[in-house]
Amino acid sequence: MCQDEGMQSLREAEREAGLESIATEIVAEVQAWSKAHPEAKWEELEEAVLKARQRFGERVLERLVAEREATRPVVGPRCSQCGAELQYKGQKTRYVVSSLGETTITRRYYHCANCKEGVFPLDESLGLIARRPWSPRLQRLTSKLVARLPYAEAVEVLAEVGGIRVSPSSSWRIGQTWGQRLQAELASEEAEQRAAGAAGTPGGSPGWGNDVPLE
Repeated sequence: MCQDEGMQSLREAEREAGLESIATEIVAEVQAWSKAHPEAKWEELEEAVLKARQRFGERVLERLVAEREATRPVVGPRCSQCGAELQYKGQKTRYVVSSLGETTITRRYYHCANCKEGVFPLDESLGLIARRPWSPRLQRLTSKLVARLPYAEAVEVLAEVGGIRVSPSSSWRIGQTWGQRLQAELASEEAEQRAAGAAGTPGGSPGWGNDVPLE
């Protein structure tokens, strides 16, 4: 086995060990909570597990992003305006609010001395929008809700169903930013639903309970 393959195997082993450690820690927290609340009802147990799942997701996502930044360095990126080589200016931290919670990421920052513009290659590769703390998926989910519900109700649904914390003012900003894109998506979805309704759905109605036996 060559040295590169050996280093790769070592990194994979460390990665797996790190993920297992996170999972073990989260499971231990849930078990400790359950032991401390022996009279907890199903709803309370469900909520505790959902919160644990969210914590696990936050930490795994943060770890995966950190690995990508560490293993995919960008050398000498060029300015999109003037073509000059950008200067490396160190690392900067940002917070991303997603459907998994709030994740902290640290990434490399490059600056163009001519155009006075800065760029974060990792942000671009992840599809993150500058000066927007929300992930694309969270923005899409929020936009669909605020298109159908008042802002305050949309925020309550996000918190109740997904454990996602978004303020009414943030939901308004997201709705304004994604308004036109959302209208196009909704129009497409409605057209597909009308077409499916006109054609008929084989095998019965696609209701919630078709494949779930009730006892």
